[in-house]
Order: sequence, then structure tokens, then C-alpha cells
Amino acid sequence: MRPQPTLRLALAAALAVLTLGLPGGAGAGEQAPPEPFPLPMIGGKPPAIAPGQKLFRLPLGFARVASFYREQFRGTAGVTLTERAPDGAPRELLVRSLRTTDAWAKAVIREVEGGTTVEVTPVLRADAQDVKGGARPLVQLVIGRSDEARKAAESIDHLER
Repeated sequence: MRPQPTLRLALAAALAVLTLGLPGGAGAGEQAPPEPFPLPMIGGKPPAIAPGQKLFRLPLGFARVASFYREQFRGTAGVTLTERAPDGAPRELLVRSLRTTDAWAKAVIREVEGGTTVEVTPVLRADAQDVKGGARPLVQLVIGRSDEARKAAESIDHLER
């Protein structure tokens, strides 16, 4: 009888592939690529995902998916998990990340009929861009001053001594 791969073994293998698969790792001055949101294995296999996909439907129970994320982010600084179950509504687990190394900012795990959905909010990253221009603004405010105000301002000594 062949031993079944465990979730920890699969995660360790995926992490090793990601870490060793980078050519030379992140060099000096380079940032490591952002970490994608982790998804639990389904039957020992990772779920099929499309580039840019934000909503995932998993055929796993909410309790199993919630325990996966609690284990995944246990003791991780910058990641908070909040479970809520509004009256009569399906359960939800809210995962928020403040880490700069993540490609996601928030994920909402919802209990639905026949499984669980994971809705991920990605972080948009852009390079710094220099903006230069010599045009005048589209709107200018011109505040006039009365002659009495101008004369009153002239009579005041504005230099500190």
C-alpha cells in the first residue's frame, strides 16, 4: 500500500520548487516576486487556476479550508484572520495581509452550498514614474485684493528684527 502525500509534504515541496526554481534567487537590488495567495490541495493536487483569477470554488468543507488557513498563517506577523457568522448567513473567514511580500491584500473565504469559495483581492504594483510638464493648470483661482487691504498690508513691517 502506497502512503498518501500529506498536505504539509505537498506544501513543503511546492515551497522548495518556488524557492529553488528562481534563478539565483533575488539578487542585490531586486525584490523577490510577490507571494500568491495559498490555496489548499484538493485530493493531493493543487487546484487549477487561470492567470488573474480572483474567485476560486473549492469542493471542500468550510471547516477544512478554515483550519488550513489557520495553520498556514499561525504566528505569521502582518496577517490577521477574522471569522464571522452573521445570523442565518453562511460562515465567513476574512484574511488580511499587511506584508509587503504578498501579491494579495485580502481574502474572503465563504461557506457555500456544496463547498467553499475564496475571493482574493490582489495588490496592484507599479513602478515609479516621473511626471514632468510645463502646462498651466486647467483651473486657476485668482483672488483679488481691495485697495484698502493693499494699503493696510503696506503699512505693516513684515521683516522680523
